[in-house]
Amino acid sequence: MSSAPFADELLATVQASPAAVGAHDKDSWVGLFATYGQVNDPVGSRPHIGEAAISKFYDTFIAPNTIVFEVENDVVAGMSVLRDLTIHTTMSTGVTMHIPMHLRYDVVEDGPAASLKIDRLFAFWELRAMIGQLLGAGSDGLLASAKLGPQLLKNQGLNGVLGFMRGLKGVRETG
Repeated sequence: MSSAPFADELLATVQASPAAVGAHDKDSWVGLFATYGQVNDPVGSRPHIGEAAISKFYDTFIAPNTIVFEVENDVVAGMSVLRDLTIHTTMSTGVTMHIPMHLRYDVVEDGPAASLKIDRLFAFWELRAMIGQLLGAGSDGLLASAKLGPQLLKNQGLNGVLGFMRGLKGVRETG
């Protein structure tokens, strides 16, 4: 691209993410990211950098769930799109969590065609509050937690589990 992308091009790139998540289209979702793209979800946890790590993130947190994005507002600033939204995540046991968050997508031109790709995704939400919702859902929530633990360990490894748990500190200064 010879000139800076317009806001609608940036929004279309970002809107492709919830579309791929909703369709459970892993290849499309992972393909939205730049070569060395990263997912910081939640901010404060260890980032997932590169295609392999982003693919494992998908397998752990997106694939087993039904996720609906309820976007309240989008703001385009330079090459970033900021979203104010609530994500409704229905776990495999039927428990639905409602997670208010802010997402920041930093977009770059990447690849031989210089197409727009997500360079960095920052998800600002509180892991503690999400765990509280899950545990407050009774036996279905406990079952979902029991299923997520081994899945997290399998897909992310021990370092990944520890990196994810760093999100318990919350957004704090990082936000």
